[in-house]
Amino acid sequence: MRVPIPIVIAAIVLILAALPLAFKKVPKNHFYGIRTPRTMSGSNEQWYAVNQIGGYGLAIAGFITLLSCFIAPRFLSDLHTVTLLCAGVMVVSVVISLWVSLLIQ
Repeated sequence: MRVPIPIVIAAIVLILAALPLAFKKVPKNHFYGIRTPRTMSGSNEQWYAVNQIGGYGLAIAGFITLLSCFIAPRFLSDLHTVTLLCAGVMVVSVVISLWVSLLIQ
C-alpha cells in the first residue's frame, strides 16, 4: 500500500497550523489567521471566535485528508489517482471549513 507522502505532509502541516487558531493562541495580526475586513476591524472577541471555528475546521480538514490518504490506497491501486483524490478531499474540506468560519462573523 502506497500513500501519497506529499499530501500526508501537507495534512500534518495543516493540522499543526490550525491548532493555535483553534485554541485562541493567535492574536490579531496581518499574517496568520482568517483575516477579513470584519475580523481585522472588529473586536478581539470576534477575531478569536472566527479563528477558533476556522482552526477547528482546518484541523478536521487535515484529519479527514489524512484518513483519506490511508483508506484510499486500499481501494485504488494507482498512486496518481490516490494523490488526486486526497488532494481533492483536502481542497474541498478546507474550503468548507473556511466558508463555515466566515458565516459566523
